[in-house]
Amino acid sequence: MLNHINTALGAEYFLKSIIRNNPSRSFILLNPINKYNNSYLLDTSDDNSIFYSGLDFRVRYHVGMDSWQGFYHFKYITLSDEESKVYLAQVQTFINEQTKPTGIISFYTLQSLSKGYNYVFLTIWKQQSDFINWRKTSNYKQLKYYESEFQITPIDAVYSVNEMINIKD
Repeated sequence: MLNHINTALGAEYFLKSIIRNNPSRSFILLNPINKYNNSYLLDTSDDNSIFYSGLDFRVRYHVGMDSWQGFYHFKYITLSDEESKVYLAQVQTFINEQTKPTGIISFYTLQSLSKGYNYVFLTIWKQQSDFINWRKTSNYKQLKYYESEFQITPIDAVYSVNEMINIKD
């Protein structure tokens, strides 16, 4: 089981230089769907971070397959300690009780190692249309209710896979 995911954002050429300089690591290079966003590099080596970005996460929860090929949706949220206890319990109960959405490969709950009140909910989908269709369902609306209950203003980011390096998929 994967315990840590370390990440970096930046220009593709810069992230590729990190890949070249660390050939023993397992990387996933993601392209932004929104052309104004940076590329995103995930280090899934489950080792100490080689990045200086502070975007390093502990895997708190994982459901689904250990497959990295697909369409990525990241939801970044910030919660207080008290809010995080309730919200995480609600979301994990919600995920466990739902039928698996069509096209979902994996769901991760990640907690920032440097700022414990920052979380990322990462979903990986077979294709972008599966994610778009899920957002139209009542299950997604119920999940949105949990967010509004805490008055969270999440940041959403969507990516597709550019390259996978040393990934056992």
